[in-house]
Amino acid sequence: MSAPTGNIPVTCKTLVQEEEGIVLKETPIPEVGENEVLIKVRAIGLNPIDVSGCDLTGEVVKLGPNLKVDIRVGDRVSATVVGNSASGRGAFTEYAKAFSDLVWKIPQGTLSFEHAVAIGSPLNAAFQALYGVDDLGLTQRFDSAAQGWKDETWVFIYGGSSGVGQFAIQLAKLSGYKVVTVASPRNHDFLKALGADAVFDYKDPDVVQKVKDVAGNKISHVLDAISGNDTQFTSLKVLAEDKPGKLVTVLPHAEGIQDVRKDVQITMITIFTSYGFGFGGKDADEYARRALSAFLQKVPGLVKDKKLKHIPVKEFDGGLEKVVSDGFEYITKGKVSAEKIVFTVAYQGLQDGHADPYSHG
Repeated sequence: MSAPTGNIPVTCKTLVQEEEGIVLKETPIPEVGENEVLIKVRAIGLNPIDVSGCDLTGEVVKLGPNLKVDIRVGDRVSATVVGNSASGRGAFTEYAKAFSDLVWKIPQGTLSFEHAVAIGSPLNAAFQALYGVDDLGLTQRFDSAAQGWKDETWVFIYGGSSGVGQFAIQLAKLSGYKVVTVASPRNHDFLKALGADAVFDYKDPDVVQKVKDVAGNKISHVLDAISGNDTQFTSLKVLAEDKPGKLVTVLPHAEGIQDVRKDVQITMITIFTSYGFGFGGKDADEYARRALSAFLQKVPGLVKDKKLKHIPVKEFDGGLEKVVSDGFEYITKGKVSAEKIVFTVAYQGLQDGHADPYSHG
């Protein structure tokens, strides 16, 4: 790392996508613009489709002009960034910039950087899938005055043990909905502890009927958090036949799926549109951004009150140098199960007693 200017260095280590693959290089410290903050990265979390990285935690070291929320130098924050190393918004780096209105503060005395990074882009995707006006359109009930609300509407989540699935279960339950999901049997008790009312084996040949029976054949809201071709058609079959329904996927739609049920609204969510980018035929969505920002300001309270649990963490040693050789290799070999791969970038230690009060045991 180059000599610092003040307390911030001139360059930092960054994983960069080049023709030969992802390589570690020295890159300039990103310049922060309006509504942006610069973060000294402490931990990063990996996702299956990452190239430059999306999820990070760290300390705010510089503020841009015209911030939209109250953030100060020294704040411990969790951020999801959408972009690449060239834009200064990739997470796989020692210093990254993020939009101030799309980060959340880690409450003191709660989570370490390594555990807080496991509340990142999957949470954002789950929020958009459940509450987006063009997606499932459910009602948010996160304020204390709304806690305890009971709604007999059932939500089906295919792939409850995935990152998006875990957060979707928790958010739906916080909003008072009833949740049924499918996953491997080894994760059933874990998903019930997160709030699922019923969990079935996704390999069970009778799983569709079992899901429909437990919900009284009244399911009209479905999130497919896996979104393979077969899972999308299975998710479609779960919907009640006598009324219109909604199906949200996290990947492009299976060929011909819309022809099966003309009365079902099928959409694909992407958090990119909330971050100012067009993607998958959708334009940047300022309304979705404001909704996500408002939700993220509530996340610290949900974390502090232990109403929102992070994905179980699997920590890897070696920092940025080992992300490709160890982290991505672990993911591509299909070893990930109900967990988040996390690397420490700059170790700080568990100051203020940041043990993990959310351990899933």
